[in-house]
Amino acid sequence: MPAGKAVSTNQLFSSEFLGKNVFFNEFFGPLGLVECLGGRLLDVPGGFSAVAVHRDQKRKTFTPADIACVERLIPHVARAFQLHRTFARLDFKAHQLGTVVDRLTVGVVALGSDRQPLHVNKTLLDLAARNDGLQVDAEGALRAVDTIADNRLRTLVRSIQAGGDGGIVRIPRAHNNHPYAVMIAPLPPGTGFAGDIGQGRSGVLILVHDPDAVVPAPTTILISTFGLTARGAELTAALASGDDLQSYAERTGISLHTARFHLKAVFGRLGVRTQAQLVRAAIRALTDFTLAQE
Repeated sequence: MPAGKAVSTNQLFSSEFLGKNVFFNEFFGPLGLVECLGGRLLDVPGGFSAVAVHRDQKRKTFTPADIACVERLIPHVARAFQLHRTFARLDFKAHQLGTVVDRLTVGVVALGSDRQPLHVNKTLLDLAARNDGLQVDAEGALRAVDTIADNRLRTLVRSIQAGGDGGIVRIPRAHNNHPYAVMIAPLPPGTGFAGDIGQGRSGVLILVHDPDAVVPAPTTILISTFGLTARGAELTAALASGDDLQSYAERTGISLHTARFHLKAVFGRLGVRTQAQLVRAAIRALTDFTLAQE
């Protein structure tokens, strides 16, 4: 039947057919039901959606007025069904995006236009749990232990809502490590959190960089990205992590001459001439592809 039309089983089937129908006699009837009134809502990938009303013996058979009533309801139910599917897809998408953001090595906080947290990723929660200069308060907002840094952080968040561009705050740490670098910026347009309709206020994106974080430099990424050998990828990863050629040779038990041989082969593969160029290329690849380890 076309979408939007309703019909009852008593209209569709004869009593003789229903008397012999296995589904009707072995499933529908034992549930205490005797008639169904329904119609198609709309087509969906792989099938269609429908709405149905069932009656038992205590209720009189469905009338033309009942059918007309269902047909008047079908467009509204179809719209509700479409909205439900849309919200379900958006919820799934948000969950997947949240999972990706949680695996980033940088701490992330997304604030709505009311400055309430929309998402705080796992990396940031782990940083706050160290009690090393950063905190996440009961409402999920990022705070600095240092009063001056905290005031600067909150001022930049407020400035974005007034149309500002944000900025970077260095947040001192309790254990004499390098300060956190915290960037505060407007949420990019198109994220769905850019601001309340008609208010012109922007959401806020906060990124927290830990200079002392040990970020793994997986050789598999370098092998896949640049086509390096395992030894060449290991050497490149070591240089990108701050090693020099001499310390790498000593740590791996090879001669400096052999290390230089591998370095020359890597230069040829990447088309670079200096270690600085090699490190820049490697860091770009590792920054793009490396996610926080589970």
